Amino acid sequence: MTSMTYRIGDFSQVTRLTVKTLHYYHEIGLLVPSAVEPSGYRWYDEASVARAQAIQTLKSLEFPLDEIRELLAHAQDDHDLVEAAQRRLAEVDRRLAQERAVRNLLLTLIHTEGTAMKQETTSAAWVTLDPVRVASLRYRGRYDQIGAYYSRLFRLYGRFVAGAPLALYHDPEFRDADADIEACLVLRPEGTIPEKDGAQIKVLPSQRVAQVVHQGGYDRIGEAYQRVFDFLRAEGATATTPSREVYVKGPGMILPRSTKKFVTLVQIPVN
Repeated sequence: MTSMTYRIGDFSQVTRLTVKTLHYYHEIGLLVPSAVEPSGYRWYDEASVARAQAIQTLKSLEFPLDEIRELLAHAQDDHDLVEAAQRRLAEVDRRLAQERAVRNLLLTLIHTEGTAMKQETTSAAWVTLDPVRVASLRYRGRYDQIGAYYSRLFRLYGRFVAGAPLALYHDPEFRDADADIEACLVLRPEGTIPEKDGAQIKVLPSQRVAQVVHQGGYDRIGEAYQRVFDFLRAEGATATTPSREVYVKGPGMILPRSTKKFVTLVQIPVN
């Protein structure tokens, strides 16, 4: 039975490849016509159809054309493609890891900055906090060491972040070098999130707190605590621990932010 042959225009329709692409594939030796007339007009046969389909499949798997040409020159069936497929898979996995890292950073930026609220008042008020799931790292040390713990938490759980970072301060007073501090990332409430690298996953319960909004640098955050304690005294309430600071707007992940634009919620629980 005579094999079917196709003019280049018809072959283009069959394979869904443009004539320009077919000319290029011929030039680089990837898909050579079964016959070429003296005038230069190209013809293709049924074997060319199968090869064109193989080229398109391999191209969809992101093999470069030079590698496709080499593969098709030596492979007899799919088994001969396994080694190349394993190499390609390793490349895809590396790229996915890079893409996940980028995605996590974008999610962290969106969720931390997207939660920023406009606060028109810095007066203290009663607030009932909703339960919130967090990943936390607790340590004893200086207050200015907390950034390293946030970096570690973001590396571990950045893709799960669902709100502004916060800190729990377990001491009832200011301490210079051995403060009991817990850095926390707010996580999305759904799904299983494993504990790893010393971090704890837990739910901070609903709690009634006296809250004040501090606008400005951390070097003046004592003023916010003064407003909260004055409020509690006026209300006849007694503070307890841990106090909480929510960093609605901080230094910024990418672009530096003026300390004048920092927004921190200072929250003091009561007995």
